Amino acid sequence: MPCINVVFAGTGSALHPYRGQSSVVLEVAGILLAVDLGCAALNVLERTGLDPVEVNHVIVTHGHYDHICGIPHLAFLKSFRGTPRISLAGPAEALDALSRMVSAVRGDRRVSISYNAVSELYSAGVRVVMFEAAHTVPAFSVSVEHGGVRVVISGDTRPMESYKRMAADAALAVHEATMPPGMEDAAAAKGHSTVSQAAEQVSAASLGALYHLTVESERAALKASGGRVLVPFDGTVLKVC
Repeated sequence: MPCINVVFAGTGSALHPYRGQSSVVLEVAGILLAVDLGCAALNVLERTGLDPVEVNHVIVTHGHYDHICGIPHLAFLKSFRGTPRISLAGPAEALDALSRMVSAVRGDRRVSISYNAVSELYSAGVRVVMFEAAHTVPAFSVSVEHGGVRVVISGDTRPMESYKRMAADAALAVHEATMPPGMEDAAAAKGHSTVSQAAEQVSAASLGALYHLTVESERAALKASGGRVLVPFDGTVLKVC
């Protein structure tokens, strides 16, 4: 059975003292596929031994800056090193913002941007499904499957039955855990989940992981972790088969 290497290139929320902004990079079918790219994600990839400019496909869960700020950085690196192309998919408003941001990048070569990431990945045998999330802006969660191995990533969202169904029997389900238990109403108002809600969302997967952590939710997540629910740090690499 094929395997997917999952690199947690950013496990924090928008601002965390020692965790970068959200990014999960999958090494699948010989392709580096990013689901969001936080500001420090490429540095984390470099630290793990992966070449950041080999990321040619990025699935954007939504347009908030902390989830996309690494994409102009990627375009800048590609402008003088590596293949100068990026293929994107995501909500229309996020892609519009990215088009403007990347157009401002200056380098030795122009970087070409396409919006065919899903179809290009499908032709390589990687099935990507973007399905509804519930955040404060248009947002998706993402399922990536290859050879019967499925990884599901929430992006920013309130708890959703659609996510829980997609996560059932997944090899790995990654879910945001922005707020500590007891703050369910505040989390819902901001389109986020608490640690306890996130743990419940990933409960039907073979393995769960919590990310998009604040300092407050991190403490609760680390106390609750164990068994089949992990709290990875930036640079953690999991091989799921």
